[in-house]
This record gives sequence, structure tokens and C-alpha cells, in this order.
Amino acid sequence: MRHAKGPILCAGLFAVAILLTSCAGEYTIYGSTGNANIKPGSLAVVCGLGDELNVTFANQVTQDLQTDSKFTVMPQKKITEKFNSYPTTVIDDPTKFSDDDRSKFAKIQRGLGVDYILVLWTYDSTSQTTSGIGALFGADLKFSVGGRLLSYPGGKEAGFTDFSYGMSQAGRSAEETTHQMIVNASKEFEKEFLDKTGMAKEN
Repeated sequence: MRHAKGPILCAGLFAVAILLTSCAGEYTIYGSTGNANIKPGSLAVVCGLGDELNVTFANQVTQDLQTDSKFTVMPQKKITEKFNSYPTTVIDDPTKFSDDDRSKFAKIQRGLGVDYILVLWTYDSTSQTTSGIGALFGADLKFSVGGRLLSYPGGKEAGFTDFSYGMSQAGRSAEETTHQMIVNASKEFEKEFLDKTGMAKEN
């Protein structure tokens, strides 16, 4: 029995490592609003805020949807070409989406000419160092995602997102961990979004 302690301890530490590096989704990854009837059409993923995390996340979601959805997804480069100031902060408060915000995106839609705008914004980005055994795996990083799917003409709200995603560094740099969080969170969002809208590309 004495020889079994080492493998058991290692297995326990490995299990803890998996737990600490797994995602921490909360709230609503994606939910439909009312009786939204989503049809194939053109879609632009637009940043609600102009910071680097929001821009990187919007780029990742754009790439994922271009590959996996029935939507014709506008590249981020084309949005930048249409609006010299993009990306920039558009929404007033990342904890909500106001009528004033909705009117701002109506102007953006007129410039893009798409059927849908998927507004996404990231906020509450944190890095927290834990104590005890958790400290072996580095700081815990976390960010929150908010968003609205707007359908045109009319700009009617067709869906929303409000969730958090977190990971432990687990020996990686903050940059590497943040990148992996963005990739993972985008995939989780994309799966829910395509499942709820029925817009997954058929294999």
C-alpha cells in the first residue's frame, strides 16, 4: 500500500489541474428572444466596446461562424473599411443594452447592409491569484460576455448572451491563457447560438 500513495497523489493532483483549467460558464450563453424566426442571411459580428479583448473575441466568433454557420458572415476587415473609427466603444454600459445603443447600431446596419447584427462585448476581465494548492497552477483569469442579436429591417432583438468564462493559467502565461479562453468561449457561444437559431451548416 505504501507504494500506491505516489500514483494516487499524482492522479489526485492531475484531477485538480483538469478542474482548475476547465471552463466556468455562467448565466445564459445564448438565448432566443420572443418568437424570433431566424433565417439564413447576411450577418456582421460587431464589437460593442473598442478594447483589445473585445476585438479579439469578435474576430474569433466571426471566424467560427464563417466556417460553421449558414449565415454569410461579413469579415471584420470589411467592417473596418466601412467605418474608419471601428472598432470603438458604442454601448454606454456593458451591463445592459439601451434603446440609445439600439439606435446606434441601426446606423451601423445601414452602412453594412446586413440582415443581422450580432453585437458582442467583453467586460469584467479579472486575474486573481489563489492560495493553497490552487496557487501551483497560477492565477485564475476570467471575463464576461454580453451581446444582442438584432434582426433587420427594424432592429428587433432576436437573441441575447450574458455569460462568464474563466480558466487557471496552469503554468501558462497570461497571454496564452487568455487566448485559449477566447477560443474556448467562442466555441461554447457558437454551439449554443447555432443550436438555438438552427443555423448550423449541414455537414
